[in-house]
Amino acid sequence: MIVSPDETLTDTPATPSLALATEEHLSTEKLAKEEPASLPEETKKEEGTPADFSTEKDSTKGETSAPAEELPEQIELTPEIVEDEAVRNDFMLRLAVVLLAVLVACTEINETTTLVHVKTGQYLGGHGILPPRTDVFSHSATELPWVNLSWLFDLFSAAGFAVGGAVALTVLKAIAAGVTFYFLLKATRRDVPTWWASICMGLALIVCAEQFTLEPKLITLLGLALTLWLITRWQNGGSSAKLWGLIVVFVFWSNMDPRAYLGLVVLMLLTFGELIAVFAGRSILNDDSKRSHLWLIVPISLVAFLIN
Repeated sequence: MIVSPDETLTDTPATPSLALATEEHLSTEKLAKEEPASLPEETKKEEGTPADFSTEKDSTKGETSAPAEELPEQIELTPEIVEDEAVRNDFMLRLAVVLLAVLVACTEINETTTLVHVKTGQYLGGHGILPPRTDVFSHSATELPWVNLSWLFDLFSAAGFAVGGAVALTVLKAIAAGVTFYFLLKATRRDVPTWWASICMGLALIVCAEQFTLEPKLITLLGLALTLWLITRWQNGGSSAKLWGLIVVFVFWSNMDPRAYLGLVVLMLLTFGELIAVFAGRSILNDDSKRSHLWLIVPISLVAFLIN
């Protein structure tokens, strides 16, 4: 039986292997067409598009241009705040001057005269405290009278040496220097700025540095500082007790330092200046009772000075 080609293609069924190959080929072509659309989202994110980069740049710019934390508002300066600050600064200036005086006085004891005062004080402490009439430390002038005007200073020096040796003497010297400049800083008139007094005392400290030895000349500075402080406080409106304190100062000063007469000179100059001011009509003492106290305190201070 003869079969035509057309009949063969139409009537003859396809073999299973040929159908499978055709089906695989079609599925492969389909996958190739769909692959770009089915890429994972993570891959797209990693590759990134220009639009994505622009978005990131915009977000970064937004973070940078975000407003910084606002600074606290400045406190408005009031007269009270300015005054408090001025008081603190003035205190620090005074403290700096006093501490500087203490530091300058913290030096080694190497003066022979200091040791003489210590030895004299030790002798006085073992022989009735009061100074002898003749010089017990001299080999050639034992019969001559000896007027020891600093006998009380000698006793204090010997007591300090007995407590702590040379270190205690240095501490006493530093304390005396600090107290001296403390009272000098307090001896200011009401119409003079306190910071100006601190500057002046700082300059005075440079001049007085050589006097910071454990000798009666240190008591000279301390006595003058106390005298000026008491007079200034009394002039600035203090009670009369400040002026009467000069009597106590002269009693101790005259027995510790042969130059205690300088305090009397200051007091007499004040009295003489007040007399001139009264006649000129420029007296700073508006109260007559203050003048009467001043006239009275001068002779009493002289008597206290002579108690030696």
